[in-house]
Amino acid sequence: MLKILVILIPGRITAAIVNQSHTIATGNSYINMYVMIPAGLANVVLDLLFICIFGFMGVIYATVVCILFSNITFMILYYFKLRGLGKNGIQ
Repeated sequence: MLKILVILIPGRITAAIVNQSHTIATGNSYINMYVMIPAGLANVVLDLLFICIFGFMGVIYATVVCILFSNITFMILYYFKLRGLGKNGIQ
């Protein structure tokens, strides 16, 4: 079980730094909402599905999938947001 959760450590550290410090400081914290609401809903659906298939380990699998999805999606959206700001001359 811990081996599965260890996969999340680098992503969670990076996401915590970017999500909590940089997005709030730049006024882009709304991007978190656009990513976390679908990820939370997907987590509930995958929990129900994976519990039927894998038992209690299904909760861990669903959490890993949803956290990876939300971290990657957030980084991509935030990258394009910052890229667009740089093209407009706003730093």
